[in-house]
Amino acid sequence: MDDVWDDEVDEVEYHAAMASQNWSRMEDTFTTIGFRLGRSAGSETVVQRSFDDGFGEGVQTGKLIGEVYGALVTARKCGLESEALREALRSFVRIAKAIKGKHEEDGDAVADLTELAEAVKAAIAASAVPALASADDATPDDEAPAPDPLVE
Repeated sequence: MDDVWDDEVDEVEYHAAMASQNWSRMEDTFTTIGFRLGRSAGSETVVQRSFDDGFGEGVQTGKLIGEVYGALVTARKCGLESEALREALRSFVRIAKAIKGKHEEDGDAVADLTELAEAVKAAIAASAVPALASADDATPDDEAPAPDPLVE
């Protein structure tokens, strides 16, 4: 017969209900923790990969800008003049402004700079040959150098 004081049946049911409730709570907690850890690790990985890619591109772009700018300034200081060098200077300013974000442009700035660097080298070589030939006849003049058009 059923005894009012018989707690065995109620105790087993109670422990089963509590175990089920605790299991559900632990499952929810670990799912939440796992989601947070996964999201955090994923974000760190994506951010680091993006930084690494951007840093490499930035270094490459900066190196090319320095090479082209240095070649153009050197050519100007050496008195080399040609339409090809003037066009290279215009292209350099256009690409530099695009990189700086002043103008929207389609295309890859690194590819444009690489192509421009080759064009500058060729223009300098073409301008240097006539300049070297006439260097023997040149006389120094005391004029002040013209302002640098690359510096804004």
